[in-house]
Amino acid sequence: MTDREDYISFLRFGAMCSIVLCHLLQFYGNALAWWFNVGVQIFLIISGFLYGRKEEIKAVSFIAKEFKKILLNYYVYLIVLLPFYVLVFHNPFSIKAFLKLLLGVGDVPGLGHLWFVSTILFCYLITPALSKISGGGVREFACILVLFEVVLRYIPYFTGAWVNCYIIGFCLGKRKISKESVDKKAVVIVLIMTAIINGGRCLKDSILLNNYGHVLLALSIFLIAMLCFPLQLNNKVFKTLLKLSDKYSYDVYLTHHIYILGAHSMLKVMSPQIGIPAVSILTIASAFCLERICGFIKRKEANV
Repeated sequence: MTDREDYISFLRFGAMCSIVLCHLLQFYGNALAWWFNVGVQIFLIISGFLYGRKEEIKAVSFIAKEFKKILLNYYVYLIVLLPFYVLVFHNPFSIKAFLKLLLGVGDVPGLGHLWFVSTILFCYLITPALSKISGGGVREFACILVLFEVVLRYIPYFTGAWVNCYIIGFCLGKRKISKESVDKKAVVIVLIMTAIINGGRCLKDSILLNNYGHVLLALSIFLIAMLCFPLQLNNKVFKTLLKLSDKYSYDVYLTHHIYILGAHSMLKVMSPQIGIPAVSILTIASAFCLERICGFIKRKEANV
């Protein structure tokens, strides 16, 4: 891995842990869940940042490749999960609910976390257009942020703030922001804004403050990691852990939720001392199996 991949991988690992920990805290009614509910936003910023660095994005091939990458694991997960969900848990749902799940906008109890799928696919759809903005112009991207915040208020299943996480990351990547080139004063301003917005969120309950409190918190974490993460990782164990995280983080995201906040959560019948380790082991095992199945499908397809 390169130095840059090291800090990106570190962020990805931290975001994955943050998501799982958030849902555990949410199950137990711990208020700290809100502060850990920033992992998906970090993932979106990372994704936008990486694609923003690309010199050329060909619309058709890019969208086809990225949709396949997201949907293969997602559909395999659904194929394995849904029969089990219906036959074992006796939770039937309508054809409409099933079709909504296929589109990544489902609202089946216990699968609420899958909103990420439709959001990242939407972000991929707009990526070729974002790539046409020369040099990552701040004014142009600022106008786009406002546009999506307003427009997506009238489109079900999408939240403008989460799409804007991706756009902010894309702008940073487009501008070739790095540890050496990042404006330290701008980072301080972002940190101050993060404190103000999240402080305001504590004083006044507002969807806009909540959403952009998360956006700014994710952006602050991203920038701090960029500035502070060691240029080189000499710890082979940690580097191996980050490689595994890069490989399995999406599968962990897909599989963990049903064990924690699903309609028949294991934590409802287990003490935390037993339930949390059990959920962790099952999540890792499920993610491993899902990735292996999808890897097998990809290899079969490549050999056709």
